[in-house]
Amino acid sequence: MKMNPTGFLTRVAIIVMLSTAVGCLADNPEESGHAEHVIPEHKPADYVSAVEQLEIRTSNSLPENSEQRQQLTDIVGWLPELAAQTDLPKADWDRIQELSEKYQALAKQQDAKLLIQEIQADLDELKQLAEKTIELDTFNTYDQKELTDE
Repeated sequence: MKMNPTGFLTRVAIIVMLSTAVGCLADNPEESGHAEHVIPEHKPADYVSAVEQLEIRTSNSLPENSEQRQQLTDIVGWLPELAAQTDLPKADWDRIQELSEKYQALAKQQDAKLLIQEIQADLDELKQLAEKTIELDTFNTYDQKELTDE
């Protein structure tokens, strides 16, 4: 029996569509590969906000519970990612990466007091880098505005 090429392609297309539809109907989204990416509420929007959060979270006292310690650990872990979204030069990003790694190592040691002391000791440098990102953003925004006005 000779098979019609169009009929064959139609059958393959139907099988592919059904396979896809069945995958989307799975009870657990992670099983089907369609898991939603959830951004934690405590994740700062940008590097400047992260530095502000570090200042607030280290100015009062030690984190009161494990959730607060975890949030502080998360924020120091996000510093390089957030700094990468800025126009900071690579050397500045490398410094932020280095500080983040130091903080994460301290967090793994479960020494919240030492972690906070180290963040506080480096806070002026982190703030200077945050100010630099604001200056660069302002300059680049102004530069882009000139290009679009022409």
